[in-house]
Amino acid sequence: MSQQVVCPRGASLYIWRQGDTLDSVALRNRVTVQSIYLVNEGRDLSALRPGDRICLPPGLYACLSGQAYTVRRGDTFASIAQKYGVTTWELMERNPYVDPGNLMVGQVLCVPEESQEDGGNSCAGCCPSGFQQGTVRYGESYVDLLINLNVSDAAFRSANPQLDTHALLPGQRYCAPPPGSRQSVCTGRTYITRDGDTLAMIAERFGTTMLALLERNPNLTPNDFTNGQAICV
Repeated sequence: MSQQVVCPRGASLYIWRQGDTLDSVALRNRVTVQSIYLVNEGRDLSALRPGDRICLPPGLYACLSGQAYTVRRGDTFASIAQKYGVTTWELMERNPYVDPGNLMVGQVLCVPEESQEDGGNSCAGCCPSGFQQGTVRYGESYVDLLINLNVSDAAFRSANPQLDTHALLPGQRYCAPPPGSRQSVCTGRTYITRDGDTLAMIAERFGTTMLALLERNPNLTPNDFTNGQAICV
């Protein structure tokens, strides 16, 4: 009797067939082997038998960072690494379950995300200044995430417009606004208030007015400009 399996939100159930391998299942479903391991956290996938059930991530979850790349005829591991400006070692780190010497046409690899601003150089996983990169943990809901980060929904969504917060999956990466962020992410500089700060002192320090600070932080009251609060300046 096959083990009962409950898949994370967004993942689908797959019944193992005779002749299946993790590589063939990943290839057929256009995901990476790495992402299959992540949505089956804690399970031994090395000895699956026909009839066993596993979880498959959606195609958009092919990579934890950067973007998915589909291997084409004539591609080699070295040529793909060169195309995206990384070493073969860095490419191997992004694709830990891939055999570099046995690429298959149609196989999905994870590569750095191309940036239009820097001419295609890698900026995968980059977060704005003052923000920290984090990873969704297994079993962590969106509400849990906001509580753990101590930020508002508006602040988190503004920092992560590409994430579907209704379908977070373990292993997905995000940019965490400074703890205490309630307002939308700043378009300029973020300042974390210190012990003894007041609205007037902060306005003087940054050469602005108290009214201008309040307008840049519409969800804060004058009394919120206290120790540990993230504000826009």
